[in-house]
Amino acid sequence: MIYLALALLVVFLLWCFRNLAREILSLPAFWWKALSASTQGISIKQHRFGQHKRQYYIYCQSEKQPNTKRGIIIYFHGGGWKFGKPGQFFRHARLLSELGFDVVLPSYRRIPFSRFPEIREDLNNFCIHFHQELSQQKKEALPIIVGGMSAGGNLAALLAFGTKEYPIPFSIGGLFLFGAPLALNAMKNSLYVQSYAGRPKSEIFKAANPINYLSDEKAIALPTLIVYGGKDGMVPTGAVLPFAERLKTINKASTEVLYLPGFSHIEVASWVFEKQPIRPVFFKWLNYSQI
Repeated sequence: MIYLALALLVVFLLWCFRNLAREILSLPAFWWKALSASTQGISIKQHRFGQHKRQYYIYCQSEKQPNTKRGIIIYFHGGGWKFGKPGQFFRHARLLSELGFDVVLPSYRRIPFSRFPEIREDLNNFCIHFHQELSQQKKEALPIIVGGMSAGGNLAALLAFGTKEYPIPFSIGGLFLFGAPLALNAMKNSLYVQSYAGRPKSEIFKAANPINYLSDEKAIALPTLIVYGGKDGMVPTGAVLPFAERLKTINKASTEVLYLPGFSHIEVASWVFEKQPIRPVFFKWLNYSQI
């Protein structure tokens, strides 16, 4: 009888957290694909913007067309502000470089040893160093597009909308956000989120929450693409939709939203590995975002 009760409890918990369970079961295959990505077809160069081992970025160029005039894509990787690293996203860099873009893959300090203030500082120092590098290469006139997946999308949004405390030394021509927690207040109040942004009512939490940077007083004209799945077990719809709807009302440029009802978090992240609806929409948007 006890074993039957335990079995029923397990089944009940799996049903309650079925989306999260689906994500966990999908992770090994996703990370295997990411870890096996090679640098074939692209040249890479690592730059440091601080002394910490995580304070660096990788500049990727196509070996076929190293002097592209198309633009530069800054791609922040996901991993919940803790996992992942730029070297696991060379497949993304190669695919985007084939379209004619240079691709920049930034790293940053991680939780739990670093929290939002330190990570935000890394974003700022990255921007300063990156802008200096652009000037040296005489590429400062190239259009720059910023984006990311999951936690990387959170950071991309914070970078794009900026603050007076952390001004951006270059202009941004487009923003893409895939499966990103953009309204942190709608995320589950877990120790994991708190280790990044602190408690929900704290000033740190407010500063780490992208939706707080959308207001009628702040002029926004930034072509934006937002993609999220209806069966995301890591970032619920409520952590994306309010941001998207709010941005639509105040953005003087286009705000495109692709909602995929049957897609999980990992399936959204897998746009680079699989031919699914996200890739053609993203590629079409990239053509549009070249102002």
